[in-house]
This record gives sequence, C-alpha cells and structure tokens, in this order.
Amino acid sequence: LTALDLSQNQAGPDGAAALGELLAEQTAPDHGLQSLRFDNNAIGNKGAGLLTQGLTDNRRLAELHLCRNEIGCDGAAKIAEQLRDQGLAGNASVTTLSLEWNQIRVDGCRALLGACREGRVEVLDLGWNGVRDDACVAVAQLLHDGGASHLRELRLHHNHVSATGGAALGAALGVLEALDVSGN
Repeated sequence: LTALDLSQNQAGPDGAAALGELLAEQTAPDHGLQSLRFDNNAIGNKGAGLLTQGLTDNRRLAELHLCRNEIGCDGAAKIAEQLRDQGLAGNASVTTLSLEWNQIRVDGCRALLGACREGRVEVLDLGWNGVRDDACVAVAQLLHDGGASHLRELRLHHNHVSATGGAALGAALGVLEALDVSGN
C-alpha cells in the first residue's frame, strides 16, 4: 500500500494518534505509505501533533494532506517540530504538505517555513487559512534569509493578502519556482 485516503471519517485526535503509530512503524525507505490524505477528520491541534509524531522515524511518506482539520498555529507548530526533527534525524521524506482550510496564521506560517530548512518540504499549501499581510511579511523575510531553503512552491491562495502582503512576497520571488496568491 503506497497511497491511503482516510478523508471525511471524523477520526478525531484518537484516529490521528493511531495513524501516527502506523507511520512510526514504517522505517524502511523502500516500502510503506508514500501518500496520505487525512482531510476533514476534526483532529485539531492535538491530533496534528499526535499524527506527526510518527514522522520522526518514517522514511517513506512524501505527501501529507491534512486539509479541513481545525488546525491552528499550535498544531502547525507541532507539525513543524516533527518535520524539523525528521530532517535532523536524516529521515526527511515529506516533500508535499497541504494544510488548506485550517486556521493557521502568522506564528504557524513562521513555524512551518522554519521547518522547511531542516526538513525537505518543497511544496507547502496554506490556502484558505485566513493568512494576512503580517504572515506574508514574515514568510517573505524567512524566504529572503534562506529560512526555507528546500521550499520551491508556496500556495497562499484564497486568504486575506492585500497589496502590502503581495509586495512583501514579491520581494522574495527569486527563491521560489511557484507562488499562488490567487483569490486574495
């Protein structure tokens, strides 16, 4: 099994913890889940932390989708911590992280972008999160300072980015291959 979609099952934090245990058992780089969709399961900040604890030893999962899960800045920080630990342990495998339709704001954006330095996240989707200009300024600063060295595609579509946030992001465009700020 390389792809698993458990979206819309109302698994909650307990289901996220069980899934985290499954991910922790997959330590071989040549077999196991490569793609996991766990969208719309009401895991919240607690569940985000429990699920991503399994990433520290996981060497296979490349795509993680946690859209519509009521994850805020605390949950984003927990995800970022696990991605950073995974990278520092030499096990970094998550290259695509989708967190659309959550409540991740400036502190969560900072944490996630910071984790892109040690981890291997290349595509980060934060669409529909209510990201505002202050988060865009923080993101642009991190990009400009090399704080997200592996990131090549950033999606901030359908947030609350004005011309001010767009201008800040524009100053850091040379770092990214793709930036999506549509619907703002």
